[in-house]
Amino acid sequence: MHPKNVEIVKDIMFLEKINSATLRGKTGWIPSGEHKIGWFVGWVERGEETYIFALNLDPDEEKHVNARVSIAKALLSQLGALPK
Repeated sequence: MHPKNVEIVKDIMFLEKINSATLRGKTGWIPSGEHKIGWFVGWVERGEETYIFALNLDPDEEKHVNARVSIAKALLSQLGALPK
C-alpha cells in the first residue's frame, strides 16, 4: 500500500480523539428486508497499540441502529482499548 493512500483512509475514517486514543471507523446498515443488519467496524490507535474491532447487530428498531457507536465505545472501554 502506498503511504499516501493509507493516510487518506485514516483521515476519512477519523471519528474522534478520546484522550490518548484515536477512534476510526465506519458504520453501515441494511434497513430493508426480513433481516435488518447494522454494523460498526474500525480501529483504535492508542500509543503504539492498535485495536481492531467489528460490531454486528440485528436491530429490531431504528433506535438500536443509532446505538452502534455508543455500544462499541462502551465495549472498547471495558476491554481497555479506549480510556474510560
